[in-house]
Amino acid sequence: MKKFLIVVVMMVLLAVAVSADIRVTKASQDPDPVRAGDLVKLRLMVENTWADARYDVMVELLPSYPFSLYSSDQVKNLGRLEGGTIGADAVFADFWLRVDPNAVDGDNEFTVFVYDQDKSFRVEKKFMIDVESEKIAVKPYIVASDLLTPGRNGKFTIEIANAGANDIKALELELLPSDDYRLLSTSSYVYLGDLDIDDTESDDFSVYVPADTTRVAVPVRLSYRVNNQDYTEDKMLTLNLLSADEAEDLGLVQSSNTVGWVVLIAVIIILVLWWRRRHKKK
Repeated sequence: MKKFLIVVVMMVLLAVAVSADIRVTKASQDPDPVRAGDLVKLRLMVENTWADARYDVMVELLPSYPFSLYSSDQVKNLGRLEGGTIGADAVFADFWLRVDPNAVDGDNEFTVFVYDQDKSFRVEKKFMIDVESEKIAVKPYIVASDLLTPGRNGKFTIEIANAGANDIKALELELLPSDDYRLLSTSSYVYLGDLDIDDTESDDFSVYVPADTTRVAVPVRLSYRVNNQDYTEDKMLTLNLLSADEAEDLGLVQSSNTVGWVVLIAVIIILVLWWRRRHKKK
């Protein structure tokens, strides 16, 4: 009996001594990867796999180069986490970070501390954020177009600039399918070849735009090689057209009424000349 009581007391003391078991993981980063010089939203997932936390749980982000806090607190209070707060019941902490414009490509480290208000525990974790520098920057855009209004044929010119710090090899451009136009060119693919730093290449595409479309989505796919590494990326370009009324207001096209009056006046002039000539013969 005495031994039993000793075991019970020890179990009670052990239960009292047990505290929360906190785990923190990196749930996501948006965008992934993030461009050097841009903002990234970091989401941390915090779980309590054991007993209820006795005090509020705090998450502290300790950013180091190339990261700095942007429009968010360095410490977030998650409140008292109940035991078994895992998986779908986990708590999330979001932080906004700015990436230095001179950050290098690849994974860059940051540190997270998790602790409670009583400092009875302290968890330190290191995570990585994937950064993509501007050393590779292939930028497509619509540089020219003779399409003013929908419901007609026309062409637009896509130009691609190498705004990065590396020469581009074997550049390929492909128009991806879109509901906003029908391709009239013989092919949606064009091979542009090598593209040096600060240089551009371009090509024309003929299309038909339906009458009810004034904002034309032009998805493109770029494929190229940099330092013997192949890259493929999809971009969305936009071509904005004018409605018939907007084009008429700006004087870019003649209204149907104007054309009608011109035709009517021409017919009247022809009839008058014909009538005069007929009467002269008499």
